[in-house]
Amino acid sequence: MILRHILAFIVCLATMFGIIYFVAMGHTLMNLYNAYSLWLLPLESSGQYTAFWSNVKFAVTDYLIRPYTLATAGPPAQTFVPIAALSLAGFISGLITKHPLKAIIIGIICSFIVVIGYFAWGISGHLDWSSIFGIITGVSGWDYALLFGLPAGLGMIGGLITREW
Repeated sequence: MILRHILAFIVCLATMFGIIYFVAMGHTLMNLYNAYSLWLLPLESSGQYTAFWSNVKFAVTDYLIRPYTLATAGPPAQTFVPIAALSLAGFISGLITKHPLKAIIIGIICSFIVVIGYFAWGISGHLDWSSIFGIITGVSGWDYALLFGLPAGLGMIGGLITREW
């Protein structure tokens, strides 16, 4: 029973990050393999590895934390991929957990992890209250509502579909 919830949590995060990495950012499996091979040789190419993953980590969380802003932006930046990623991740986690309340909790926890990742990778200088306040208020309330509401709401729907009586 607990393994089902752990699996749902891992699948939820992997779906969120995977859709953004492959669909929105346009990377391929070869990019992922090259990053993995650079990771295997950290002494020879640590600069390339660090540069690649530091950009990818922040970019993925930046996409996920701004679903409303990206969806309502002008034509060059208009994308609905973060909304689809958050929705699909929540729905799949709900299907796996087979319990609506636990799927809501998993969706909220995954959203908190996205916020924490964005916060951790978004700080470039020293940590003080002005940088914390700037990062938190730099994202609109609608973005936070979609970030927390989509995985939780669609997780509940997925949990209701596969609920065990």
